[in-house]
Amino acid sequence: MCNVEVLIQKTLCSVTVCRKCRVYVLHIGPMSFRLEEEIFDELSEMFTDYSFGKKLLNTENPVTNQKH
Repeated sequence: MCNVEVLIQKTLCSVTVCRKCRVYVLHIGPMSFRLEEEIFDELSEMFTDYSFGKKLLNTENPVTNQKH
């Protein structure tokens, strides 16, 4: 039997885990995605890379980012 633990919860999404089964569940609105640990790690890394890249774009000189 799974012992589900909430890792993070926001208004419209959350992540839970069963450490015994090593299964993560990503809840987005009415949808849920069961993810093995390796897949969850890769998805987390992808979102982190996106977020970090987005922050870098926002901190660069706005004059150099203008479209011509």
